[in-house]
Amino acid sequence: GYRINILDTPGHADFGGEVERIMNMVDGVLLVVDAYEGTMPQTRFVLKKALEADVTPIVIVNKIDKPTANVDRVKQELLEVGLVPEEWGGDTICVPISAKHNQNIDKLLEMVLLVSDMLELKANPNRNASAYVIESKVDKGRGIVTNIIVKNGTLKLGDNVVAGLSTGHVKSMVDYLGNSIKSAGPSMAVSILGLGIAPDAGDMLYVVDEKMAKNLVEERTSKIKVQKTKDT
Repeated sequence: GYRINILDTPGHADFGGEVERIMNMVDGVLLVVDAYEGTMPQTRFVLKKALEADVTPIVIVNKIDKPTANVDRVKQELLEVGLVPEEWGGDTICVPISAKHNQNIDKLLEMVLLVSDMLELKANPNRNASAYVIESKVDKGRGIVTNIIVKNGTLKLGDNVVAGLSTGHVKSMVDYLGNSIKSAGPSMAVSILGLGIAPDAGDMLYVVDEKMAKNLVEERTSKIKVQKTKDT
């Protein structure tokens, strides 16, 4: 079966490099454009970052149920930024939809699966896990809560992990529905407890033995100290 995770980019100006960070985590981009409003500045910014990361987007033209919707105008705007729609002889997939009326959602999913097949996205569940840290926060009752997406391998309860300058054991793990689970395979989005300090969004999390984790953190800490001294 297929598992599709969606990481939403900020709808406001990108203050903290979130868009670029997300581009490093994803295999593809779904660019949502309003059929009436056309491509807004933030949409163009996301598109620019996607193309810089060599990720060709699938364009979703939403709200086609509106009487003022103009799909061809959106395609013309895409043309101006170098994206040529398939029906105009290019290779950019454009799917007109109405989220409100559930129109063409099946076609959109079909296109997502087609692109993922073309990209030959694969992972190996039978190895130590590596994962992307999406976000991390301190919860008063539970400690450090870290949300991750498993990139490769399988993460299991009790695994020793390192992420940035943080280490720990996976004490508990819940899926996106809040159910407690014992393992998470490739492309699963889970929330874990057990890290000593909150890692940064965009850090890679790896399963390693305790000695290796300690060495990695010491090495990374000393690099930061050296950099800080240089900066001073």
